[in-house]
Amino acid sequence: MSNTIAINTKSIPNAVMDKHCLTLLSCVAKFFEDPKNNAAYIEWHKEKYGRMPEEAKKCIKK
Repeated sequence: MSNTIAINTKSIPNAVMDKHCLTLLSCVAKFFEDPKNNAAYIEWHKEKYGRMPEEAKKCIKK
């Protein structure tokens, strides 16, 4: 038995999707306001990718 749920995002009205996205972004911003959460993210990023998050931007091909 799988715990995966398929969601057809194209069937979600734009206004509903916009509201969900704004809510999500607000929650993410609130999460990162806490210095402990920000530090934990940086440590996780360094362990996973071997560099600071800011340094990762330099590696993205445009």
